Amino acid sequence: MASGYRSYVAFVGEPDEVALELIPPLLARNALVISSGTRLSEVRPELIDAASLVHIEGQSALSDETSRAVVTRHPEKVVDLKQAGEPSMADWRDRPLVPVAYERPAPEHIVLRVDAGEEPATVFVSEGYHPWWRATVDGEAAPVLRAQMAFMAIPVGTGARVVDLRLRRPPVVATADVVSAMSITALAVGTLGWGLARFLGRRSRR
Repeated sequence: MASGYRSYVAFVGEPDEVALELIPPLLARNALVISSGTRLSEVRPELIDAASLVHIEGQSALSDETSRAVVTRHPEKVVDLKQAGEPSMADWRDRPLVPVAYERPAPEHIVLRVDAGEEPATVFVSEGYHPWWRATVDGEAAPVLRAQMAFMAIPVGTGARVVDLRLRRPPVVATADVVSAMSITALAVGTLGWGLARFLGRRSRR
């Protein structure tokens, strides 16, 4: 259900579906693919710093001056893996996954416990990504990244960490859910009452 990874490649650009081609070869090296936006300038600096490589796809990735400046600062890290190919990953050593304890106290609440040791890690969760998920690591807010196209990942620091994931619906959606539940309950009660009244009415006429 969850594992810790030492390496990931940040995917930047479009079409987003190209990330699917990168997943199998990188997964064989115990590395994740993190979808990071359409332009390099949109990616948080810390995400680039922690990435093993940054794959750029299409013209949108470097469509502005700020994005091109990032390449200048990280010439050895920002590449097109489809063109660079195997040599870009040839010196990667296989790094074992980090064990993660998984708990699910409620359908919309996940707790992960991991000991990353002396290096940071990225905890992958085989739960569908949705922007309403919120994460904390040891009580501090942490980003929820989109990993392997459709799942979630949370970066953690060194040592023992507790990741708390909760699905936080916007207030308007939460209110709508309550109203829908109450409407369904009222309809069920009304239908039952109507059926019972008809049944008693028929018995009284006999």
